[in-house]
Parts: sequence; structure tokens; C-alpha cells
Amino acid sequence: MGMWWIVAVAILAHTASAAVREYAWEETLDQNLD
Repeated sequence: MGMWWIVAVAILAHTASAAVREYAWEETLDQNLD
């Protein structure tokens, strides 16, 4: 195994965390609007 899988995991983790942050941020905005 080479280093490519480490890069792939890092990209997936970054993308997942960014998606979670965006979802949580939208949820927070929705609650604040209520």
C-alpha cells in the first residue's frame, strides 16, 4: 500500500466534517429564526 490511501482518507474526513458543519450551521440558523 502506498500513501494515496492516507490522502484519500484525509480528503474524505475533511469533506465529511465540512458537510456536518454546514448542516449544523443551517440547523442553528433555522432554530434562531423560530
